[in-house]
Amino acid sequence: MKVFISSIISGFEEYRSAAKEAIETFSYKPVMAEDFPSRTDSPKQACLSGVNQSDMVILILGGEYGPEQNQGLSATHEEYRQARDGKNVLAFVQSGIQPEPAQERFIKEVEDWEGGLYRASFRTAKDLRMAVSRALHLMALEEAGGPVDENEMIQRATRLLPDGSAGSSIRVPVLNLAIAGGPKKNILRPADLEARSLELELHQKALFGDCAFFDKSEGCQRRFDNSLLILEQPSGAAISLSEDGAVLLAIPIQEEYGGASDTIASSMPVLIEEAVGKTLEQGLSYVCWLLEYIDQTRRLSQITIMSSISAQNMIAWRTLDEHKANPQQVNLGMGVFSEQGKVVHTTQKRGSLHLNYPAIAEDLLVCLRREWKR
Repeated sequence: MKVFISSIISGFEEYRSAAKEAIETFSYKPVMAEDFPSRTDSPKQACLSGVNQSDMVILILGGEYGPEQNQGLSATHEEYRQARDGKNVLAFVQSGIQPEPAQERFIKEVEDWEGGLYRASFRTAKDLRMAVSRALHLMALEEAGGPVDENEMIQRATRLLPDGSAGSSIRVPVLNLAIAGGPKKNILRPADLEARSLELELHQKALFGDCAFFDKSEGCQRRFDNSLLILEQPSGAAISLSEDGAVLLAIPIQEEYGGASDTIASSMPVLIEEAVGKTLEQGLSYVCWLLEYIDQTRRLSQITIMSSISAQNMIAWRTLDEHKANPQQVNLGMGVFSEQGKVVHTTQKRGSLHLNYPAIAEDLLVCLRREWKR
């Protein structure tokens, strides 16, 4: 495999050597623009030729942007643009530096791109060598996993979602997040799933983690249902986990902003958009942690995320400002109905979830809003 190194960083030779050492450890061939003969029309062709003839691109970004070419972009920026349309790109951004304005914009562009991009930060050449080695290891694991059947993942995630019959016992709206990974394989042994240590880790993170959604004032019941480990609370909060790493989170949607005094009081049954968005991000953050905990070697390379909202009564969808302006009156859309909201889904590379779960949460929120406000 040929791995193209594209970089603009002070002390280029030191960092390039560190990246080359990591690449060669995997018996891959590191290549750079200098390895390709230049064309008579433009040095740019040598750079882009290097990208086109390689299987993967490693992007190393420091504080400098570099000279602009004919199209107003640096050579490294042009190489990145060329690579992202059809190559795996592993990006490494130097930390502890102040980028030039153009470089800062370039880094932002890289960070905002979700398409199969692995990103990590580094300070020293040693840090970079370790980061490149880890990224290549994870890529190798994903490629060794086998083919992924997106339709099969969607079916498994759909089967996890609750049906409408659960709505009669729900006191507050509940966000359902079902995640199925691929390629399909058992991630946990039956003994692992029943281990007390797993239950304690799931429970502790749901109670006290930075993405906690369990109520500390409530107890938690553990049970098994068709090889699913289920932890649930009376409020409706629950975690379901299967041997193949499929997960269902049920998270009550709380409508508090900044404290009890800011609770939105209303006799009208409504969904506050900001509360749904916060709950989506909270749930996806928990899923990021859970997948890393049970599948540290990344045997699951892709995931399908399905989301729905369960509610007992007819509910309207409003923003916080809309509801504050008129809390006692709502217009119900034709698409709104009781018990089970419509399902939305997205399929992502596993790495994209970890890097971009806030953006994924935002996209799911938009899709849910469209369904509820139709």
